[in-house]
Amino acid sequence: PAAAALHNFVRNRWPNRLPSQQERESTRMAILQALVVAPQGPIVKLLAESFRIIVTEDVTRAKCWPDLLPALCQAMQESNLMVGKEQSPVKTANALVAVHTLLKPYKYFQNPGSEKEAAPPELEAIVKALLEPLLGMLGILATGALTAAAAENGDPENARRDAANQPGNDALLHTLLKCFHHTVAAYMPTAMVPSLHRWLEVLTKILEQAPTFRFEDERVHAPRGKAVKRVIQ
Repeated sequence: PAAAALHNFVRNRWPNRLPSQQERESTRMAILQALVVAPQGPIVKLLAESFRIIVTEDVTRAKCWPDLLPALCQAMQESNLMVGKEQSPVKTANALVAVHTLLKPYKYFQNPGSEKEAAPPELEAIVKALLEPLLGMLGILATGALTAAAAENGDPENARRDAANQPGNDALLHTLLKCFHHTVAAYMPTAMVPSLHRWLEVLTKILEQAPTFRFEDERVHAPRGKAVKRVIQ
């Protein structure tokens, strides 16, 4: 109920019906902080949609949320995948949802009539701020997926016993790959160029091993299949 009420508040009042700039700043940061720690399910979806409305207005259009990237970068670095589930209330899956929401508008050209359009400064800033935590996360998730796939082929019984969390990790990999896809689908940010070869090395490894992946169990293997499809895109 609280998340639904907050979503309705944002949808109906953002940004022109807020009483003050201070309320605008405190509300949007509170939504981000709630999003990255929320339990999986409908609450995350409602908070993510509220976050999307704010991002569309305050980042893509008005460009007036300067503390978003430092806060999101910190959330990524302190999320449970990076520091351990017992050490952090910040959920990596939720932080990636926020990053994906932030990047999604840039999968299309902002000015499609322009003959040669450079990457928007906001996209360059996003890539520059989030590149390091995203690359670290990519390495962890891709290695986990490849290791699990190899174990399934070599010793399926042990793989099943050890793979309780693997579908969730593969889903994280899929979301992260969507973030990368949205970053480069229309533009090639200059901030991405120095590390592009590292991204491509990981994507190549996934594609090389993809023919050996098992997909018999839809519940277990569907996220990995989606990740492979996203690599191909």
